[in-house]
Amino acid sequence: MSRQSRSDPRATRLLRRLRGQVFRASRLLGQPDDPWRRRHLLDSLVPHGERIGSGESEVLRLTVRVPYRRANEAHGPIFPGDLVPRPSDLVAVAKIARRPSLARTKLSRLVVLDTETTGLLDRPETVPFLVGLGQFGTRAFAIEQFFMEEFEGEPRMMKSLARRMRNFRAILSYNGNTFDLPLLRRRFAVHRLAETTWQCTHWDLLPAARQLWGRGSRSCSLTNLEREIFGFRRPGGIRESRIPQVYYDYLGGRRTERLAAVFDHNAQDILTTAALAIVLARTLRDPKAAVARRIADQPGLTRFLENAGGGGIARPRRRNRTGRTLRAN
Repeated sequence: MSRQSRSDPRATRLLRRLRGQVFRASRLLGQPDDPWRRRHLLDSLVPHGERIGSGESEVLRLTVRVPYRRANEAHGPIFPGDLVPRPSDLVAVAKIARRPSLARTKLSRLVVLDTETTGLLDRPETVPFLVGLGQFGTRAFAIEQFFMEEFEGEPRMMKSLARRMRNFRAILSYNGNTFDLPLLRRRFAVHRLAETTWQCTHWDLLPAARQLWGRGSRSCSLTNLEREIFGFRRPGGIRESRIPQVYYDYLGGRRTERLAAVFDHNAQDILTTAALAIVLARTLRDPKAAVARRIADQPGLTRFLENAGGGGIARPRRRNRTGRTLRAN
């Protein structure tokens, strides 16, 4: 990818706009440990949302809105500086996901989902302590996060999540097929909640991202794609592998300030997933522009188009020994 493409402000403006808008975790770093700061930290987050329940079963519901664009922003052909999907984008998404119902889904019924958990899926004691939902609004992208302050608050959080999910008919996720949704189904079953909540149309973007960008040993993690596609680096981020320990430290009253960085991490993952969905849709709609802007290369684009059944670019041809021209597989 060229240096010019990496520094293109049109591709990173929206991602940068989220910086510091959630909880400004850096202001809390470096302060001395104090068991009482756990409550103080949560009190500082409440102005961004509300508490659901009371006592030990409290659940914190936080919200942040990221405006799509400013009046004087320029727009590019692939990532236009805004996240507003057009009807043609939803049609393209339906083709990539092989989910025709996505083309008929109203934008207000589409949700981007991501979870932060206490461990890996193969551990039966693993629970999601933070569930984030992203929604395309009229003028802004809204991120809503449900956080359980104690393990005792999980039933209330799951019930709150079930009520909120009734408003949606389709889910977008990144690696949700193998992690987020199986875990949520399992926890819903534990608390005897209807698993039909997670039976709506679902598109996991990870397979499509691997087809387009995952050549060789190239990583398709969200943070890597942010750097490669949008030229964006998260400031002062937290490693995903450290997130479970951060929550356990918070429960023990140790280094509670690091929890704010987990909220930022979750919100950024949701926003990037939404941005990638739009990039994938517009790559299918205009593959030549994607190549011209170095969003995709020819081999990856060919795999991506073949899987989506799309056209728009001629596949390379080769000749056999008799001189006849054949299409490459």
